[in-house]
Amino acid sequence: MSNLLDTIGLSYTMLSDHKTLEIEQTQLLKRQTSLNSFLSYEGITESE
Repeated sequence: MSNLLDTIGLSYTMLSDHKTLEIEQTQLLKRQTSLNSFLSYEGITESE
């Protein structure tokens, strides 16, 4: 029984970690987007 609970706990931890990662990626993307628009506004464009 405790093994099952460990598995559930592990799954929950992984799920919340994944959610946190998604949030961080979204914030990072927003930051990068605003940085890019700032740079292009300043006349500096990133070379692809």
